[in-house]
Amino acid sequence: MIFPIANRLAQIAKWVRFPSRSRALVPGLLAALLYLAPGAVANTLKQERNQELDALRTSISQLQTRIEASRGQRDDMQGRLRETERRIGALTKRIYETQQQLKKSRGRLNTVTTQLDTQVDKLGGQRKTLGSQMRAAYSMGQQQYLKMLLNQEDPAAMGRVTTYYGYLNRARSKRIHAIKITLEKLASLKQEIHQRSQELKALGASQLKDKSTLEHSREARSNVVALLSKKVVNQSQEIDRLRRDEEYLVRLIDGLNLYMEELREDSTNTTRFDRYRGKLQLPAQAALRAHFGDPKQGGALTWEGLFLDAQEGQNVYAVFHGRVAFAEWFGGFGLLLIIDHGDGYMSLYGHNQALYAEVGDWVETGQLVSAVGNSGGLAQPGLYFEIRYKGVPRNPLLWVRPT
Repeated sequence: MIFPIANRLAQIAKWVRFPSRSRALVPGLLAALLYLAPGAVANTLKQERNQELDALRTSISQLQTRIEASRGQRDDMQGRLRETERRIGALTKRIYETQQQLKKSRGRLNTVTTQLDTQVDKLGGQRKTLGSQMRAAYSMGQQQYLKMLLNQEDPAAMGRVTTYYGYLNRARSKRIHAIKITLEKLASLKQEIHQRSQELKALGASQLKDKSTLEHSREARSNVVALLSKKVVNQSQEIDRLRRDEEYLVRLIDGLNLYMEELREDSTNTTRFDRYRGKLQLPAQAALRAHFGDPKQGGALTWEGLFLDAQEGQNVYAVFHGRVAFAEWFGGFGLLLIIDHGDGYMSLYGHNQALYAEVGDWVETGQLVSAVGNSGGLAQPGLYFEIRYKGVPRNPLLWVRPT
């Protein structure tokens, strides 16, 4: 781990003014500094990476704003659709996160309850053992221990009794101490069970509130979509809109390629996307409603990706490892997720209901990244999936195997 960071520090050293004779020593000195103060250097590099991520997110946000502005006068209905679907996405993501917290809390509650039962059983056994020891001590008390101790007719018997008495007292003290520890554990477990129960109650109430708000947002979206449908005067108007959406998507991807270029150096995974032709899985298990190159909108356009006939809320998984380059609402594609896989390859996932990954996140092959939806004004849910190489659409079926 030291060597990549040392190399990074060596790159930084090139910009620092050192005498030429001393410059060769800089990488070694920086590596030594890293060895002596790893925490400080790690924190510095973490801050640097966070600043780069913030800058990336700001740049992408500005790029999106410029593209939106270039569309001309914003349509009020489109603006309402965008805000409504963003709100639905945020609520859906929050409900998902709450469900994960509920699952985790329930699991912990079950574990703690099992531990409590174990400790109760243990306490019963300890008390039973202590009772046996107390009865044995009482029985020995009947043997007039003091009388035997003073009677020196049988020194060997006196030694055995004294030893046994000492053993019994130590065992009894040890058992009493163990019972005390068990009681303390029981009290702690009961307290944690109470806290977990309260946490579950609060999470449940929060989830109900979010679900209620989500239903209202869905109703508002339905109204907006209905109004948008009425505004489409003829087919040529819809074709023009679709063409513009694709043009703006190309501009977005070109901009993302520039912004992601320097961040690609951060990847430690050397597996290349182009070596996995025909080996990848579809992002969602569903039948194909449209194939790459199929006629679209009466033949005036063609599909540049796949449209999967997936169910609303169905999980969407990354087809390959990479870094999230875009995760926002984008005109014509709804809640859109774009993953940069390096070497000029990107995968796109459109019309999502919610996005679970954010710009700058590293994702692995098969990692959950979003949920299927109908954002972007679709009447029926489904997932739009593209693969692009240097901005040019490629047939996804060259890489993924249809189910």
